Formats: sequence, structure tokens, C-alpha cells
Amino acid sequence: MFWFPSWSARSIIQLITNTKVEKASTFFTASSVGYLCGSLISGIMYDRFNKVLLLCLSLVFMAVTVAVLPLCSPYGLMPVILLTNASFMGGLDTAGKARLVSLWGENEGRAFMQAAEFAFGHHYCRLLLY
Repeated sequence: MFWFPSWSARSIIQLITNTKVEKASTFFTASSVGYLCGSLISGIMYDRFNKVLLLCLSLVFMAVTVAVLPLCSPYGLMPVILLTNASFMGGLDTAGKARLVSLWGENEGRAFMQAAEFAFGHHYCRLLLY
């Protein structure tokens, strides 16, 4: 759940769509907006639907979008697929963390959640340095 964003090497996506950096910057925006919307929608749906089913569907649809991603060479289709992928990723992240809190409890699981967030932050710090 925490290491999945590392697949998205933007230079590879840039090569697939044959775009320059200026046009490829929309890929970052689409991913960020998709992640935000997916997190918000998943947070609303988490209380209303089956929690395990929500996690499974997010994972399955995210896997489908990852499988379709290398086939999307037209520029107009790539931001849509990235937005969709990131929305399922945000949903999986939100529902997964809420599920962990419900399993471990609010007090007992604090150390585990802090370790998970540290690993997540460490991942992005490493991306920023390279």
C-alpha cells in the first residue's frame, strides 16, 4: 500500500506519450487531483459500504489501470488513466489506513501507524533527492 507510487517513473510515461516536459507536467496534476478525489470519495464511502469489498475493488481497479497504462500512447488518454489510477490509489490508501486503525485500535496501533507514515514519507523524500 505504501510503496506503490514508485512505479510511476514519469520519464517512462513521457516516452510512451512522446511529449515534452511542459506537456507532461499535466501528468503530475492529474495524479494529484485523482489521489485527492479518491481519498475524499473513499472516506465518504467507507462508512456506508462493506469495508473489505471497498478495499478489494479499489485494488482490482487500480491493477486494471496499471495494466492499461503502458497501452495509452495518445496524450489525451494518459492524464485520464493517471487520474483514474490515482483515485483508486487514494481510495486504497484511505480505506487501508482506516482499516488498520479499526484493527489495531486507536491507542495500541499508534506506533505501527507512525512507522507506516514514516516509511511513506521516507519514500517521497528519497524521490525528491534523486
